[in-house]
Amino acid sequence: MPMPKEELTQIDNQLRKICGSDYSKAVAFIDGLEQYHPHNFRHYYISLLAVKLSFRGKGLVDDLFSELNTILDKENLPCYAECIRFSTRTLIRR
Repeated sequence: MPMPKEELTQIDNQLRKICGSDYSKAVAFIDGLEQYHPHNFRHYYISLLAVKLSFRGKGLVDDLFSELNTILDKENLPCYAECIRFSTRTLIRR
C-alpha cells in the first residue's frame, strides 16, 4: 500500500539527517532493493530499521514487532522486511 507523500517526505528528511554524506548511498541501496519488492498485492514493507547503539538490548525491536504483528493480524496483511543478518531474520520472523 503506497505511503502518503507527507510520510515519505518525513522519512526522506530523517534519512538525510541520519545518513549525512552517505545519503545517496542509502537511497541507491533502497532503490536497488525495489526490484525485489512485490507490488501486486497489499502488504507492509520494512526496508530499513535502525536502533541507536545506546538503546540496543532493551527490547525496543521486540516491542515494535509485537505491535506490528497486532496490526498485521487485525488487517490480515503480510509484512516483508529486508534483512542482511540471519539473526535479524530470526528475530522478526513469525
